[in-house]
Amino acid sequence: MAQGNLIYCRNLGSRVASLKKENKKGIV
Repeated sequence: MAQGNLIYCRNLGSRVASLKKENKKGIV
């Protein structure tokens, strides 16, 4: 369970990071 949560959090973090990058590109 802990390992699955770690992978889920990592995927969520990378998704949020890519969204932030897209937002910055859109603004700039």
